Amino acid sequence: MKIIQSSHDSKQRVQIIHDDKILLTVAPWYGAKLTAMKLNAGQEFHDVLWPISDADLESNAWFKQSILFPFPNRLKDGQYHFEGRSYQFPINEIEVNNQLHGMLFNAPFKVTDTRESDLEASITLAHEYSGELPYYPFPFVFEVTYRYYLSGFSVKFQVKNTGQERLPFGIGWHPYFQIEGIGVNDYVFSSGDLEEIALDQRTSIPTGERKLIPNPVLALNKHKLDNAYQLKGETTYSLKGPDALRVSFRVSDSLSYLQLFTPDGGETIAIEPMTCNVNAFNNQEGLLTLEPANSFDCEVQIELIKDTNMTP
Repeated sequence: MKIIQSSHDSKQRVQIIHDDKILLTVAPWYGAKLTAMKLNAGQEFHDVLWPISDADLESNAWFKQSILFPFPNRLKDGQYHFEGRSYQFPINEIEVNNQLHGMLFNAPFKVTDTRESDLEASITLAHEYSGELPYYPFPFVFEVTYRYYLSGFSVKFQVKNTGQERLPFGIGWHPYFQIEGIGVNDYVFSSGDLEEIALDQRTSIPTGERKLIPNPVLALNKHKLDNAYQLKGETTYSLKGPDALRVSFRVSDSLSYLQLFTPDGGETIAIEPMTCNVNAFNNQEGLLTLEPANSFDCEVQIELIKDTNMTP
């Protein structure tokens, strides 16, 4: 495999190529988003992501493939309190007065390391933040490493506290899946036991109620999803698509929360692993803290499997 980098401006792209196929493309200047990816199953490569155009990058359409930090999902009224101080994030979900998905989703990253061999390749990108914004005055370095190998793919997120105070945070990822451009109405999501987190119908903020769903099997033609869950045991789940193709996920234990979202039209599904609950900066559910000079990391592993088995 080899890694190709384009010119160093806002149009910069970094690609992993194998046998003249572009397997993965990253846009560093736009939140280090994956704009396209093919995975191998049964000796054939298949597109698995809802693709991102240049226009999508400029507008951050649907938060496609966004990295979510210092929190995923919603922050009620954009406000939180930490260690005796109050903070106000800018509101970007105007109609319900929430802050959505933190501050890295469209931040510029720099490529800091690339590695390649015959069988795999990896790209590491980093964003350094000095704590200059009043609503999040906690300096950090955030790294993402995309590792591609012929039997699968992984993404590793790492944050290091470079300040002098404790740093509150959560991490999430917002990829959308769509195999070979085929809409997801006939797809099936399945997992081990989940606890569904009840959300307010207007604001999508947790109400405090939960419901256990044993081994859910969700046919997407029967479920319109914008739901939050907590994994209860297993850290694997899967998405069964067309032609016996199945996207299989394995996540770090710390990524124990999950959001599923299907936009209108049936084109795609967002499968969003998260370290914390919606509004975690206020309800503390899954909220993490880092001492100065300490680091935290978590990982998502994805494989594309060709089989006829509906189980994860």
